Amino acid sequence: MNRIVTRTQLVEFICKRSGRSAIKRACYETGGKVVVLGGFKPLLPYDYPGWIVTITSRFDRTWYAVVLGNSDTYDYDLHIHSKFRIPWKNYIGRFYDQDRTCLYSIYDGDNPIEADGRRHLALQQSRDCPAEADPTADTPGEDQAEEPES
Repeated sequence: MNRIVTRTQLVEFICKRSGRSAIKRACYETGGKVVVLGGFKPLLPYDYPGWIVTITSRFDRTWYAVVLGNSDTYDYDLHIHSKFRIPWKNYIGRFYDQDRTCLYSIYDGDNPIEADGRRHLALQQSRDCPAEADPTADTPGEDQAEEPES
C-alpha cells in the first residue's frame, strides 16, 4: 500500500481507481472542480476513517468520492456516490496547532475554516435534538445517503 499524504496523491488515486473517464476529465480538464472536504473518523456508513472529495464536471455533474483507509486490508477503498450525506460532526481536520500556527494537511481539506464551522454546527444540532439525532444526518438537503455507484 502506498500512503496517501498529499492532495495530489489523493486526487490521482481517485482518478486511477474510479475507472470513469468523466471523473478523470473533471479532475484534469478546464471547467472541472475538485474540492477536498477533509478527513472524517469514522466515515459513516462505512465505519472507517477516510476523506471525502467532491468532483464537479464542467456540466455541473457532482460526484462524492469517499476514500477509506481500510485497516483490514492495509489498502485504500474508493466509493463513488452521486449523493452522499456528509457526516460533518466526524470531521477531524484542524486549522491551527497549539501555538495557533497555520497548518495544512489533507485531513484539513481545502477550506478548513468552513469545514470546522460545519462540524461545530452539526455538533450543536446533535446536542439540541438528541432524540432526533441521526449520526448520518449531519448535512441537510441534497446530500442524502445512497448506495455507491461503483
